[in-house]
Amino acid sequence: MLDRLVEERELEFPITRSRIFMAHAAFSPLPARVAAAVCDLATALAERGQGSFLEDPIERGAREAAGRMLAVPARDVAFVLNTSTGVSLAASAIDWRPGDNVVVAAGDFPSASDPWRRHGIEVREADVWSGPFLDLVDNRTRAVCVSTVNFASGQAVRGLEELRDRGVLTVVDAIQTLGTRPFDASPYDVVVADGHKWLLAPKGCALMYVSPRAAEQLAPPVVGWRNMTTERPYGPGLDLVAGAGRFEAGSPNVLGIAGMGEALRMFGEVGLGAIEERLAELRSALVTILLKHGLADDAWAPETPLVSLPLAQVRAESLYRHLEAARISTSVRHDAAGRCYLRFSPHFYNTLDDLARLEEEIGAWSP
Repeated sequence: MLDRLVEERELEFPITRSRIFMAHAAFSPLPARVAAAVCDLATALAERGQGSFLEDPIERGAREAAGRMLAVPARDVAFVLNTSTGVSLAASAIDWRPGDNVVVAAGDFPSASDPWRRHGIEVREADVWSGPFLDLVDNRTRAVCVSTVNFASGQAVRGLEELRDRGVLTVVDAIQTLGTRPFDASPYDVVVADGHKWLLAPKGCALMYVSPRAAEQLAPPVVGWRNMTTERPYGPGLDLVAGAGRFEAGSPNVLGIAGMGEALRMFGEVGLGAIEERLAELRSALVTILLKHGLADDAWAPETPLVSLPLAQVRAESLYRHLEAARISTSVRHDAAGRCYLRFSPHFYNTLDDLARLEEEIGAWSP
């Protein structure tokens, strides 16, 4: 399936007709089938009316596909607006007490760290990118929130698996991982990821896994007609519904969910194991090119599909503009310390020929 998609990529991935896209860690283009799923549903809603269209089959299919992506039961997956919303809902759903603390990753993306700063608790920052960080977790730590991959440097989190038996609520931002390899969400309490990066889905629709244990403990502050139990239809709400559904308060983003569902089914057909192998091959070839042209030293060894090249800002922006003029998409980001990175993030439909073209342009670049 993967090889077929690559062979027919101008049909399956229209962006390839006009440019080489290697910025999936930022904002991805939609595959043709994902765009078609959204457009077909929008047309149906226009012709038949939103009230007459059954949303349940679309949600159910997408939720089942999300469960397979996360290796968890579909009933434990909610759809929320984005990663920021999911993390904020989790942070706001804890019954905080004076003296409580939370551990977050130093230099993490604001979506994963800022929501915890609004609750009058101690926020401890850990260097999760270098090694274990359990020394910051104590008996007043109510939660730990980290990203699986640093958005700027591309480094993977270290020591996350050691939290599994500590009884601390673990909240994981997996936006830079889902869609790149198999991922098992079940060891964690909450996993959130928006669809607009590696998942190749529309913006504004995110997956949120909530473990049964966490669902029992968390009481989200946003309530509505969908996440409250009642004695009769549309009657007064009595209590939050059980499970992940308590994080879905009102009418769903059915267009976003339709696109997300189609993207997730595509990943299921291709196979996450095959995608992981493909991305490792592309990463190896890409690193070889960048080292060959003296853009990094031999100690630089990217370990995730987000190949983030540390460069002085002037050089990073110069190369970015040169590549953009050649219709090669990358992205520039700064970490919390101000260090600049030029990020290369090809996906499974990119090819070695794409990288050969990239090498030509790097060779033609005059810094």
